[in-house]
Amino acid sequence: MDRPKIIIDVHGADNSPYALVDGAIRSLSQDGFDIVFIGQEQVINKELLKYTYDNNRISLVHAPDVVNTTDKPTEVIRFKKESSMIMGLNMLKTQDDCIAMISAGNTGTYLTGGVLIVGRLTGVLRPSLAAFVPTVGGNKLCICDAGANVDSKPEYINQYALLASCYMRAFRDIQNPKVGLLNNGIEDNKGTVVIKETYNLLKANKYINFVGNVEARYALEDIADIVVADGMMGNILLKSIEGTAITVFKMLKNEILSGGIGSKLGAALLKKTFGNIRYKMDYQQVGGAPLLGLNKIVLKAHGSSEATSIKQSVWDIYKMHNKKMIENIKESILNANK
Repeated sequence: MDRPKIIIDVHGADNSPYALVDGAIRSLSQDGFDIVFIGQEQVINKELLKYTYDNNRISLVHAPDVVNTTDKPTEVIRFKKESSMIMGLNMLKTQDDCIAMISAGNTGTYLTGGVLIVGRLTGVLRPSLAAFVPTVGGNKLCICDAGANVDSKPEYINQYALLASCYMRAFRDIQNPKVGLLNNGIEDNKGTVVIKETYNLLKANKYINFVGNVEARYALEDIADIVVADGMMGNILLKSIEGTAITVFKMLKNEILSGGIGSKLGAALLKKTFGNIRYKMDYQQVGGAPLLGLNKIVLKAHGSSEATSIKQSVWDIYKMHNKKMIENIKESILNANK
């Protein structure tokens, strides 16, 4: 088998194509994999002229069409078969040496295409998106599902816990990750009918380490390594955390600028501290979110990803591959379904 290849869709992001190309080229400082850029050939070649790189580790596939943010998923799959996103997913499905794909484009189309083209692992009910956010203790909390499935049945959320546990073992080296259920209270009788049923399934699930309900305001307190929820609640939690971090830093900046000399001197003394916190809260320092439960690694990068995030995404994928995450998920699903 040839060296593993990671497909990069260069189109569809806020910072296309330069952030995707730049990040992928930077990732080549680590050995062991090759990069396949897919997109409009002239656009990619123009961008590659800016860099010095090993030609043996880079290849290019021409895709004349581009998926736009307003395109509907099913229409793209039917009528934009020569788009970089759809061609990339088909390559991932059919070529054994292609181990993963990264796209920062249209989320709905990419996730739908991942399921319909790459396909689910046997026994997976609904693939789920797993995203990381920083915690008070300096760890990373996994939110799953972070937006792939708006409505989820209890049995789906129960399986998200299993998928995310496999992910955390492979990616974070946490052998028995703690799983919490996102709820409006910690009591086991809180929540909707769906949440209560989910709680009972999680509690009885011997393949996970369930620690009970987790309230959103305590989610970053290192109570759990994983918080599971339906895609709507998980996505709201994720965006609320991102938005709060941005707002707090804006408020601090406004207070410092509008304050007197004491505020400015205090800020100068705490500049390193503020910088460390900003770094920990910056999603650009974290790679993209994988869609767990597919036959191969399909990773969704943030639409506004910079090169740093794309580089990290490539490295994350290579780690998942080396840790045999897909194989571990297969085995876990098989055991749970016996």
